[in-house]
Amino acid sequence: MILIHSKREFEFRPTSSPLKGVLVLDAEQRAELRKLLESEPEDWYLDQTGERLPPDQLLEASPWTMETTAGAIKILNRFLDLQTGDAAFNVPDTYAGEWSRWLRD
Repeated sequence: MILIHSKREFEFRPTSSPLKGVLVLDAEQRAELRKLLESEPEDWYLDQTGERLPPDQLLEASPWTMETTAGAIKILNRFLDLQTGDAAFNVPDTYAGEWSRWLRD
């Protein structure tokens, strides 16, 4: 499976579920992905008031994409260990939004 970050393709091997697995990274790819991640705006997922973007806007703002037979789907990176490549992502159908927001309200 190919996942794309900022127009750069990375091989992803699912393990326990379709979007939990390992990014297959050699040293060059690891360095390139680290550079891409470091270049992301620190608060790309926040709105003007500092709150998390609504799900549709959050997914649109995400730098990650997955190509499918139906076309490109924006995905959210939930976890990524650059040393091991372990990673987890959400697609629109599996992203439940900010479930803990009610705790602050």
